[in-house]
Amino acid sequence: MELTIRQAELPDLPYIHDICRLTGKTGKDATDFISDNYIQGQYFAAPYLHFELYACFVLDNGVVPVGYVIGTSSTQAFNSWMNSSWLPVVRKYYGTGFKPKSDFEQFLFSVIHRDCEIPEYLAGYPGHLHIDLLPEAQNRGFGKKLILRFVEAMKQKGVNAIHLGVGLGNTNAIEFYRKLGFFDIKKESGTLFMGLIV
Repeated sequence: MELTIRQAELPDLPYIHDICRLTGKTGKDATDFISDNYIQGQYFAAPYLHFELYACFVLDNGVVPVGYVIGTSSTQAFNSWMNSSWLPVVRKYYGTGFKPKSDFEQFLFSVIHRDCEIPEYLAGYPGHLHIDLLPEAQNRGFGKKLILRFVEAMKQKGVNAIHLGVGLGNTNAIEFYRKLGFFDIKKESGTLFMGLIV
């Protein structure tokens, strides 16, 4: 099937949750490491469509999404909304009775239970993104096309720089981002934060 990039829509959410889970462990399937199929998407995927749909795009195979780039033009505004509106509700699903299946799910549980903050070293990169592709869509140039689509949307919003975080073990992704012009900002807690001037 031909793959096309289009603006994300709210009915895409179930598929975006799936993609987030199926690529959630350093680009690999996280299903075996979690007891709740939605816990990762509740933090790293779904809120973006609710906050700034304009900054979210999917790769569509003609039936369902098989990849996405999602983000925001203002990390500061997004974090404020997450802390006041989104996370308080999500935390009700993952209360004290929730038993993480693995260290990985414990990490997700911990992230959900702390407020979003912007480190000082990312202050000059107001927009940020997440990108994930299912195996059928990988190594075909669509990752680059999705990021370029996101960058164009940021330019139209007047955003001059963006950032992303990638696991230090995901060397293929790091090399991919560098080829697109991203540069290293800082390594922290197993994550490399990278920036791009748009």
